[in-house]
Amino acid sequence: MTMEHHALPAGIDDVAFRYFEQELLNSTADPRILRDLPEHVRSRLPIRANRHEAWARARDDFKGYSRQPFTELWDWLRSMDVLRSPTSDERAVMAEARELTGLDLPTGSDVVELEQLRVVLPDVHEKLMRH
Repeated sequence: MTMEHHALPAGIDDVAFRYFEQELLNSTADPRILRDLPEHVRSRLPIRANRHEAWARARDDFKGYSRQPFTELWDWLRSMDVLRSPTSDERAVMAEARELTGLDLPTGSDVVELEQLRVVLPDVHEKLMRH
């Protein structure tokens, strides 16, 4: 059985992609969030990718960076069903986690569909699973 593998489309910005990867890894393993959460909340938290947060880190690191490459990357990831809007249940658990920790867990983040991530971007999926 061969896996369908999608290459990044031409024109996708390397910096935006690198910060997308960092955003995924940060959303799953931030010890400030996970340490303070009861397991029944932590286990229901979806893996998230917040475009604004990823762009803001790039902007800060590079002392300015265009938002457009991040918009294009997120649009492509949504079109490939790698990212989607959170369900009402997912929004509720993110809000619960925010209340319990006092940390900003943006309920507007996109949720990562892990199976689609594995199909579309297997290298990123592998990094995430090893993280």
